[in-house]
This record gives sequence, structure tokens and C-alpha cells, in this order.
Amino acid sequence: MAAPAAPSTLLVDSTRKEAFLEWCVAEQNIVIHDSIDLFHTFSEGYRGVVAKDDIPEGTELLRISRECCIGPATDDASAEQWRRAMGQAGIGNGAAAAAAAAAAAAAVAAAEAPKPKLTSACFTVLRLLHELGEGGKAHFSNYLSILPRDHRIPLEWNAEERALLQGTAAEPLVLSGNLEGQYSVFEELVKEHPGLWAKEVCSSAAFAKAVNWVRSRGFTVHGEPYMIPCADMFNHNPSDQSAMFGQASEDSADVFVMRAVKSIPKGSEVFSSFGQIANAQLVNSYGFVLPQNPFDSVLVPAKLVIDACRAAFANLERSGEEGGEGGKDGGEGGVERAWQKRLDMLRGGGVLVSEEEQFVLTKYDMLPEPLAEAIQSLLFTEDPLVVYGALVAVIAEKLQSYAPAAAFEADSVRADARAVVEALVREETVFLTDLKAQLMRECMMMGDEDGEGESSEGGGSEGGAGGKRGRHGKTKGKGKGKGKRRKH
Repeated sequence: MAAPAAPSTLLVDSTRKEAFLEWCVAEQNIVIHDSIDLFHTFSEGYRGVVAKDDIPEGTELLRISRECCIGPATDDASAEQWRRAMGQAGIGNGAAAAAAAAAAAAAVAAAEAPKPKLTSACFTVLRLLHELGEGGKAHFSNYLSILPRDHRIPLEWNAEERALLQGTAAEPLVLSGNLEGQYSVFEELVKEHPGLWAKEVCSSAAFAKAVNWVRSRGFTVHGEPYMIPCADMFNHNPSDQSAMFGQASEDSADVFVMRAVKSIPKGSEVFSSFGQIANAQLVNSYGFVLPQNPFDSVLVPAKLVIDACRAAFANLERSGEEGGEGGKDGGEGGVERAWQKRLDMLRGGGVLVSEEEQFVLTKYDMLPEPLAEAIQSLLFTEDPLVVYGALVAVIAEKLQSYAPAAAFEADSVRADARAVVEALVREETVFLTDLKAQLMRECMMMGDEDGEGESSEGGGSEGGAGGKRGRHGKTKGKGKGKGKRRKH
């Protein structure tokens, strides 16, 4: 079960709840089915959508028009200034955008360093900040009042908290973010158009929080990001999805609905699905981990593979087995020279992968072909006993690559970040440990077959590698698991 965020991010007091629902129905004409409770509070302290009565399949749970959503444009009194600002940022349409594009081309021609550009999601971030700056008079003030203020995603973590992601599949996603560059563009827009954003929403923290909301709660509709009230309150569970978001019909592109995709018993939580998303992306974009995620993945750095194969090569070299040269040069120096010679040959042939590359292991392909081929190339063998043995060593090293326990106890690490990373590491560790155990079992089985190295059929367990392995060290199997996302 995913670690919950602080209760204050999850619960909404009755005053804000009633004001929001009144705004939805009376002012926005949002249709909310009587059989769902959007603000149900669970005993664990988080909230979700629950069926108050039995709900038949096909029932329309929500109906929301596009004009009730926060998107990249505005039609209030600032509309004209807004269009000019967006054009200046290079994300608008018409003459302003063309002028911005021409200016950018001129800068390139003059060999000036290109300025950062806003991502598409930031269109809506700027609109959201504009609304926040309007305070109580904002059109969306009742909706904004129920959004979580202290639930964080990694882009809001400090350096010590981000360092906890060491070795996880989320680490490269988080480190590749460019929040600072996006914020610098926003600062320039604020200077040029000071009337669009109130001073209190112009800080880097406010900008990061708005990015958090759009990233973790937004929907992409026809290529544009939108904040859609009510639709963003359903929790994620791809294994038990009971509601699906979409447009009302092919002829109603500006009307969104949430519809029951199966019968929902009274008292059951109504789940949506954000898609087939691994935990690394869930952490990066949403700030939570899905236990037993059937779509999870683990990254194995190529350097670990090369280092493990170096050790296996040394053993082969000394013993004179297939793939080795019998240690003819003698000693560790001879082994190292032979290994470097092999690496140089593989590099020259374009076969050796870069040490910076990563192999992706998933529950549906826990031994991807590129990984097996890399080991075979490095060891000059297709013997599965040797390949599996090298992979066991790779996994053992991978299990030691996560942040040390002491790092989680630092005073600068907040409880929410600690809980999320601990859950992520736990899921990856179980994934790798299961695979390692199955590989070791199959190595023992192959070793019992008179040392001939013939492939054998793996036992296959739920959540394990499953499937069959051949002499090329390739496995394809399916893992099963269920879990749910807690709404923040």
C-alpha cells in the first residue's frame, strides 16, 4: 500500500467542499451523478471517489464542458494582454507568435545562446498562476481552494531528498527536469507583463507548485493540457479500473465525461487509470508508488553489466573454458590486457554499448534481448549457464546501488519524500530479488544436466520472470499484481 501524504493534503473541510460542489453545479453546470461521493474519506486518512449505490456499467458519472476547465487560454479582462504575453513566450498563435519565432531565428543567426522555451504543460501553469493571483475573485477560486498545498512531487524536493533516488528508475527522470529554465522564462514574462500575475504567485515555489498540480492532476486533451474539476479526483488503479475519462461523443469535443466501464457495487471505490505507467514515472509526475505495479520497470546501467562480465571473463580466462584463452599471459595483468583487447575489438565493431546506457527490465520482459546479447558479446558465449551467472552478478551489484540507509535519516529529508523513495526502492528490490532467485534456480537446474548447459524451462511464478529461457538468455513473461493510488 502506498505511503500516504500528510492528512492536510488529502482532506477537505466541509465549508470548502460545499462551496466547491455548489460552484460546480450552480455556476458551471457540471453534472455529478447522485451515486458517487467525490470526497469520501478512508480510515487510512486519504480521500477518493466511492459509489453510494450500485452503479450499472455505462453510467455517466460526470459531465463537464471545456469552458469549466483551466486551459492555456483565458477569456477574462486580461485576455488581450494574455495573448501578447503568450506570443512573446513563443507559445501563442498569430502575429505575436510569428514575431517571436522571427526573433528566435535572428538570435540563432547572430550566434546567440538560445533561450529556454516553455513546455506545453506550462501554458496551463501560467494560466493557473494567473487565477491564483486573482484570489477570491478568481473564476476558479472554489476549485483552487480544494487543491493540495503541501503534497510534493520530486521537482519540489531539496537536493538531499532527490539524492535518495540514487539507483532507482526515477533518478534519470527527475534529474532531466528543467524547472529552473522554465521558471526563468516565467520571470521574463512577469517583468514584461506585470499586471498578469500577482506578486505572491511569482516565486519559484509558487511556480513549482503550479507545475505540480498540472503534472499530477492535469489531462491532455487534443494536445493541450487542462485542469478538469471533479475528473481529477479519481484514484489510479489500472488493475481494477471502473471509470474512464473521455469526450462525450465524436460530435462533442468540448464536453468531457467520466463513465463507468463496469458495474460498481455500493461502497466500492471508483478507480480511473492514468495508463500503463511504471512506478518511476508515477513518482516523478504524481508523487506516489503503486504497490505490485504490473507495469513497473527497473533500469540496469550498462556499466554494471560490463563490470560483471569482466569478473566472469577473468574466471573463464583462468580456467580456459569457452570464451576464455586459458590465461596464457598469466596473472591479473594478463587477464586485464586480454579484457581490454576484447573491449577494444567490440568498440571497433560498434558492438559494445556505452557505459552510460541503461537496460530496461519490465515484468513483461525481465530479461530483454539487448541485455542478453550484450552479455553474450562480452563473454563470447551463448551458454545460458554463463549468461545467467553473469546476470546474477549484475543484479547483486544493482541491489547495492541504492542510496545508503543513513541518507534517509538526514534532518533535511522530509517524511513524505522518505516514504515515497522507500516504497519505490522496496518495489524495485522485490522485482530484482525475485529475478535473481529464479535465475539461480535455473542455473542449478542446468548444472544438474551433466554440465552440458542445455536450457531448461523455468518454474515461472507470479510477479517473477515466468516464461521459457533459451540458449540466448532471453526471457519473456508476465508478472501480475494489483495496487491503487491514493489521491492527494
